Amino acid sequence: KEATWSKKPMNFLPVGKDAAIQKIRNLIRQPRAKAYAELTWKPDTKSSSPYKPVWKVTIMSRVWYVNQDGVVFGPPGIPKLRLLF
Repeated sequence: KEATWSKKPMNFLPVGKDAAIQKIRNLIRQPRAKAYAELTWKPDTKSSSPYKPVWKVTIMSRVWYVNQDGVVFGPPGIPKLRLLF
């Protein structure tokens, strides 16, 4: 969240940490898998703006990325996926 003059603060990241982790858990059908997530950004095809960082989610020794549009980028060899929340 950022500072605002309005009475109601706004969320600027549509996809939060818990949502990104849950999205990957649902994808790999491991609802209780231990996961670690961190925000990251570099100019590439996952996100073109530093204002829209991607979640780097590590589950079961594999790294997945979830951008702020909800698109999932899997490990090498797995195509990008778009899942609905």
